[in-house]
Amino acid sequence: MLFRALVLFVALGISQEAHAVDVGVSYGLPVFDLSGLTGGGGAGGVGVGPAGLPTLDLYFGAVRLRIDALDTLDLLVSDPTTPYLGADVWFVPVTQDLSGSWEAIAGVGGSVGLVLDPSIIEVAAIAPIGIECGDDARVGLYLQPTLGVISSSGNTTVGASASFLGAIWF
Repeated sequence: MLFRALVLFVALGISQEAHAVDVGVSYGLPVFDLSGLTGGGGAGGVGVGPAGLPTLDLYFGAVRLRIDALDTLDLLVSDPTTPYLGADVWFVPVTQDLSGSWEAIAGVGGSVGLVLDPSIIEVAAIAPIGIECGDDARVGLYLQPTLGVISSSGNTTVGASASFLGAIWF
């Protein structure tokens, strides 16, 4: 079901502006964590995976997809027995022009982090709010609150966290 929702968000973005796929990177710094959420495309509110590396970002118009590609590669090299996958996808339904190329945004979406062995699954709702600026190259600064669930070895934890995110894309 979650996979279908991610596909729907991406399909909406591609259909809106098929020619406008921008690529960038983002990085997050934790503000607070009341959960033990560890990351997973930002599932921990941290905006990065467990190794703390920047994410690879794809922008399809109003749909943003952040993938923990560097974390996945880092864990494959450092610990090949513990594969990790993580990403978040969010849609920007609200934008407000501020001044010149500055605009305020509010987004809504979801995040997932998956460690295959031992089996750990994180699923979270995210709601980034922030400012963006630029024309060809764009920069964004966001506060991303997160509410999520972690399931590990039959134990389930619910928690909340938040992070500051910085992003740049072309």
